[in-house]
Amino acid sequence: HEEGFEDGLWGRWWQSWGVGTRQVISGGAPSGNRSFRFDFTGPNDHFTGIHQIFQGGTQPGHIGFWIQPGPTQE
Repeated sequence: HEEGFEDGLWGRWWQSWGVGTRQVISGGAPSGNRSFRFDFTGPNDHFTGIHQIFQGGTQPGHIGFWIQPGPTQE
């Protein structure tokens, strides 16, 4: 599975719990033209955003991702 979000969609992913806005935006990607952005508006929780489910018994040879943190609000 590879996802660069270049088609402008994030529909091959599952929506995780948590309140916020999920969208594909132009720019911000380490390669290509688009990236995924999640603006979290709920309480602190690590089960938020999007996730991927792999077929039972499979083990990817490599998993990688880039994170670009946004501004923090205290």
